Amino acid sequence: MKRLAAGLLLALVVALAVPISALAAGPQDGQVIFGGTFTLSGGQSVDGDLLVVGGVVTLEEGSFVNGDTVLFGGTISVDGEIDGTLAAMGGTVNVGPHAVIRGDVVRFGAVVSIAEEATIEGEVISEQSFDIPSFDWQYMRPTLLPLRMWSYTFSPLVSVLWFTARVLLLAALAVVVVMFWPEPTRRVALAVVEQPLPAGGIGVLTLFVAPALLLALIFTICLIPVSAVGFVVFGAAAVFGVLAVGLEVGQRIALMFRWELHPAAAAGIGTLVVATLLGGLAEVPCIGVLGVLAIVIVISLGLGAVVLTRFGSRLYPEGGTAIVPSSTPEG
Repeated sequence: MKRLAAGLLLALVVALAVPISALAAGPQDGQVIFGGTFTLSGGQSVDGDLLVVGGVVTLEEGSFVNGDTVLFGGTISVDGEIDGTLAAMGGTVNVGPHAVIRGDVVRFGAVVSIAEEATIEGEVISEQSFDIPSFDWQYMRPTLLPLRMWSYTFSPLVSVLWFTARVLLLAALAVVVVMFWPEPTRRVALAVVEQPLPAGGIGVLTLFVAPALLLALIFTICLIPVSAVGFVVFGAAAVFGVLAVGLEVGQRIALMFRWELHPAAAAGIGTLVVATLLGGLAEVPCIGVLGVLAIVIVISLGLGAVVLTRFGSRLYPEGGTAIVPSSTPEG
């Protein structure tokens, strides 16, 4: 199931990219399908995991997938052999009479049809197969925003799903923000990279002083609306800073793997990686304090860069040169 978990995570990453109706090259040990229509004919094979994000995919009789197959929306018809698990998160799965699946068939919110003649060596698992206990709301407690948000004493499965939902929401927000405000986001990211000490110092000061001042305004009664607006601006600045860090991380990942990505897709992938790593570290026993410290550092860097660049409206330092990515990848 380790391969399945990795496949699911990669499928969620891919879902944040800008959709294109074409077959795109994925990792060297597998294949990624972005929308459109794709057919794996008899005698053809995929050497690794097959990840499908939308579109219509057909695995004909005699075809072979040497790994797990993950569907994230769309439709897949399987009549060949899958040497692993077939997992579907949404969409439709049709397993034909000639299909051979060596692992499990797992569905989460997907419609799955399996022919009686099909060979399934594992189990057929659905969301109803998991025993999810009721929530114990009295243990709900606030934690650091925006990466941890709220923590609950839920079952491990619910905790993982809740953590995934929060991370995906933040990554999706990064995609939207960079699509509409690419230049301001890039200016903030540049300030983080080129001026980490000033950004970090201003960020720490803002992170701890601004909430105290805004809380003090509440006690003046008349300035409660000002305090409310201040908290909204403060929260927006903190989140915007984290998204800018995610953009920088995503572009460096794309450069490392020689991917050509839209800046919005890079921001989504980078934010997903940053949020997953930091949020995951904060939840690990014994080293959770280090994870929280890492979250504070990242938020401080991003928040300080937002303040220094005035929400990305100018370069810091003034007169610097920013290379702002175009709306479409080169090449």
